[in-house]
Amino acid sequence: MSFFESVVLPQVDQDKLKGCVILCDQLGFMRSTEEAAALQAATRSYSVMLAPHGHSFHAKVWIMLGDEELAVLCGSGNLTQSGFIGNLELFDGFRISRNQGFRGLVSEVRGFVEGLIALWAQFDHAHIPAVKLLADTAGAIQQFEASQSPEPRRRIFFQSSFDGPFPSQWKSVIGKVDSLDICAPYFGGAWKGIQLAQSTLQADQINVFPAPVEKGTYDLPTGKPPVPEARLLQLKLHKEKSAFPHFKLYGFTTKAGHWLFCGSVNATEMALGASNIEAGILRQVEEADHAFYFKSVGRLQGFQPFVQQHEKRENRWLNLWASNQGHALRLCTSEKAEHLPLRSVTLVWASGPQSFERQLDSLFERSGTTSIPWASFTHAIDPGSSCATISIRATTAMGEPVEGVAFIDETAILTSEPGQRNAWRGLMAMLAQEGLPSAADLSAAFSLIDQVWEDEDPKPDSDGNAKQEGQKTKPTRKPAPDRVPVWPPQIMSTGHSQSAGTVGGNVGWFDRILDTLLRHETKGHSTTGKKPGPVVDDESEDAEDLDAKAAAAKAAQMRWDLADERFSRMESRLTTTIINQTRASKLLRVVMASFLVLLSVRRSVRRTAPQLALPSVWDLTNRFLRTIFGDRRQGQNYTPPSSCPYPDSTFPPIVYDAVNRFHLSFDERLLILGLALFVAAKAQAVETLQKTFPRRLWLTFRITFGVPDQLASDTRNSVVETAVHIMSDGKEDDIDTVSKAQAALDCILQDSWSATPGYKILDQINHLPQSCPSHDSRDIPNIERLAAKCLKGPKGATFVSVSPYTQRCAVSGCENHGIKQADFRVLASMKPVICPRCLSVMVPDQLHDSYFE
Repeated sequence: MSFFESVVLPQVDQDKLKGCVILCDQLGFMRSTEEAAALQAATRSYSVMLAPHGHSFHAKVWIMLGDEELAVLCGSGNLTQSGFIGNLELFDGFRISRNQGFRGLVSEVRGFVEGLIALWAQFDHAHIPAVKLLADTAGAIQQFEASQSPEPRRRIFFQSSFDGPFPSQWKSVIGKVDSLDICAPYFGGAWKGIQLAQSTLQADQINVFPAPVEKGTYDLPTGKPPVPEARLLQLKLHKEKSAFPHFKLYGFTTKAGHWLFCGSVNATEMALGASNIEAGILRQVEEADHAFYFKSVGRLQGFQPFVQQHEKRENRWLNLWASNQGHALRLCTSEKAEHLPLRSVTLVWASGPQSFERQLDSLFERSGTTSIPWASFTHAIDPGSSCATISIRATTAMGEPVEGVAFIDETAILTSEPGQRNAWRGLMAMLAQEGLPSAADLSAAFSLIDQVWEDEDPKPDSDGNAKQEGQKTKPTRKPAPDRVPVWPPQIMSTGHSQSAGTVGGNVGWFDRILDTLLRHETKGHSTTGKKPGPVVDDESEDAEDLDAKAAAAKAAQMRWDLADERFSRMESRLTTTIINQTRASKLLRVVMASFLVLLSVRRSVRRTAPQLALPSVWDLTNRFLRTIFGDRRQGQNYTPPSSCPYPDSTFPPIVYDAVNRFHLSFDERLLILGLALFVAAKAQAVETLQKTFPRRLWLTFRITFGVPDQLASDTRNSVVETAVHIMSDGKEDDIDTVSKAQAALDCILQDSWSATPGYKILDQINHLPQSCPSHDSRDIPNIERLAAKCLKGPKGATFVSVSPYTQRCAVSGCENHGIKQADFRVLASMKPVICPRCLSVMVPDQLHDSYFE
């Protein structure tokens, strides 16, 4: 795979690559996993996996499908440097545009892909992303096939072992064969393959051109051939070339013309008889073309038979496939049911220099598919430039030792659209200190925000059911759950804006980005993993260095301006948006991921051009906190539409509104990150007296997330670790920063709604009706008289929880209900108000929840 990544993949336009799957036999796959530490694009830009087949998976086929063209390359070369550069190989291919006359040929290609998919018939496609990609490819080829008209006269065929023995397929196309030419390096050490071909084709003459395998040895037995029609010849190409002649070519001479079959099929019984998985292209050619390849320089005599050396393994190989499903590691095996479950299992997760081992008593208890929560690998999982693998050593239920390894496919990335993968590539460039992300990749990351945010709820039908486009029957109404979890991040289908070929659409993709960024932020180490380099004296640099430095600074400034502008656009949208069910479920994933991307861009820019003037981390943090936990005040001329749930020009904090109206719940990691941001803000406020800690935002966050007065030790350590990482801004952490974070956390945990003026006023109204401090009366006119009057009534005070942004009495029978009251504006400062008409106590809902709960 290192050859593929370094030579082949760079030639592919990543902006248009929707999916890539590479299937290997056991030997090729084992060699690929041995290179895993050096691979960067495997499991992300493409999937490489072992094909489950009882015999050899030997086909060498490239299928490339675009919007307007289908191209197929088939031959003898493996995906190695030898197969493409060192050996003597032969390939054939074809390229077809839409609306041409090749329906039969395209149908044969589709049949081959469907045959590959059938190898995993026992598994759900969603469990193995590469199979899902193959299924998507088969569907796309079928659509392409529909655009083709039938061939009036066929001159080219794509054939594979899924359609039966090759001699039978050849005969069905060619008919009677006068002369058969065979050129191959491998014959299985026997004549059985040639005998199989002759028994079907009944050729009058067979010319066999064995290629020398090693030091003049040939993969055939010595002595007279048991096929009377066959004669052994030396091929002119073999004699002239010093490279290993690895190609497999068959020539057919008939009364109607000449044909060539080029592909992966050696002249062995297993290959020709379709026991292996093989493929090739059968093409009618001119006589001169046929003669060019099969030129003899005489008979082959006096050779030594080639002896195949088979490598012996300690344990039997276990077919295994793995994928990252977001919240868990999904494992699949084709092991027979009677061999399961596996016992005494050792799992080893590895990525680059990192590895983590876990012992299990058993695995695959109920079937060949199982999941292991990522929490089991918490200390090992970390985004990096290398792909990840999982290896297994175990004993079957029959007591047989087995071992296997699989690349862990990144489901969200492999099944994403090109724009989503571009966003991921930019993100990984920032985290892995690969310099600045490209402007296109950075723009792609923020473009996902726009796409997700533009999704709307389906319009309801007359019964209130969400009706999808083209739907004729009404869906059954299902009761809404009490709590709708949106964490931990996992691949999910939302039913909205889900592109073909994606898992979970853009929403699931943001889960992936956010999960990676959260893990990276909570590691508590520098994003670079290295100490800053020495400062270079500018005066000692030559003009070329200065020009390069200026260009880098300019590029860095452009990246920051782009990120800042796109994040500002999101802030503006958040200020004016009206929360609905769809947006509520996406809200925190999109907003938090966007903010973490902004921080990552800042660090990347700062590493590249430290001389640039950038906003401080505290300024960005405070700006972000105000965006999601602060009041959202509209423009001066704002007039709410009739459908708006907010009657006034000040909207409630977006997260608080989403939680209270749609009852979302959150994973502890989001609580940790939110706490860390407030801890960083508090520490900065203490250190720089000019800064003011956003206390009301903190109190809103606290009641929204239910932050307790005391945190568990693990949670506390994670909060401090994350806050220190934010405060250090990518620099080396120090003890002083840790102590500041701990002190700031203790300080904000001691701060609650009970320490606010509004809470004290509410307590006075409830318990001390006869006396209220005079300074409170400046905020609430006649509070002493009104409090005393309402509490002396026959039913006592009536406390009503209201939005702090209302200016009307919430009691339906009151004369002030529906009429704005200027005195009610004090609710926005989180203080209670007594209605002068009905004497009910209007209490801001955050304050009400804190006081009465």
